[in-house]
Amino acid sequence: MSFGQGVMAVLQMKDGLIRIVASGANVTKREGEPQLEDFQGFFDKTVPEGGRLHDPVWLARFHLHHRGVNQYSNDRLFVAGDAAHVHSPAGGQGMNTGIQDAVNLGWKLAAVIRGERQASFLDSYHVERYPVGQNLLKTTDRVFEFMSSTNPLFIFLRNILLPWILPWALGNSNLVRKAFRAMSEFDIMYRDSDIVATASDLKGANVRGGDRMLDGKIEGPDGQKYLLDLIDPESYHLFLFSGVGIVAATAGDLQRAEANFLEKSPVAAKVHIIFGQKPNGQSGYIDVNAILHKELGFSQPTYVLLRPDSYIGHIGPFSALDGLISWLQ
Repeated sequence: MSFGQGVMAVLQMKDGLIRIVASGANVTKREGEPQLEDFQGFFDKTVPEGGRLHDPVWLARFHLHHRGVNQYSNDRLFVAGDAAHVHSPAGGQGMNTGIQDAVNLGWKLAAVIRGERQASFLDSYHVERYPVGQNLLKTTDRVFEFMSSTNPLFIFLRNILLPWILPWALGNSNLVRKAFRAMSEFDIMYRDSDIVATASDLKGANVRGGDRMLDGKIEGPDGQKYLLDLIDPESYHLFLFSGVGIVAATAGDLQRAEANFLEKSPVAAKVHIIFGQKPNGQSGYIDVNAILHKELGFSQPTYVLLRPDSYIGHIGPFSALDGLISWLQ
């Protein structure tokens, strides 16, 4: 990708072909489809080494749209993906956002169809996903404007300052981590949703109801795997974390908590016991080096009810498990 008076992207494709995308403000305007020489002129200005473009197989002009619906659901009608938000490809987040729309809606539809939830449960789809789509429209529009604008100020920032700032930014691990979470959309949360909750007496935890669950290595009878390998999109999953140190729950405590939940819960869920340290001959998974307990802030015994989309539906200390059962009703 090169910046000059605008932006040009050169993408390697199979069979020796390349795809060139150029901002429209920098390509000769003419009636009908663009010609090869239009791209050649901008290519010569933008690419230092230059080169000759030849044998085009497809030349086209496309216009970016910036549109979004104001309601993701209306009675029995639902929209997702490009039907809900159309925007610049800047950032490469359109596909991921559309997939997350579908996942968010899909498990909720399944719960209603199975009779586990009332139809009003589907209202949460708009509540959770509409803000995500709106934020996507805003950010992609700003990024594309910065990349393609011929405004002298933007050109100065893009071509002079950015090459100096980027190496510093990429060398800062905290900034890189935040950028990764934003680009991967792992930082999306639904804390304001009506269908998630956090027990009021939860202390010290780094996550809340509506957050995406952190992943990490666990060890069980079949070797090491990742925590989220245990879940599937067909049901809720209740994770019982033992905690660490002198306040950690015993194997008996964890088993009683599991039995109590399975007996009283109105919603089907698979239960997984996660020990902070290796138990004495008891079944369950071990949090390798207690890293997950540390990153999640689970020093005390803590439960996490995970939704089928890997987001936390409810979280709290073991003392709040009866409150979780009431909440599910």
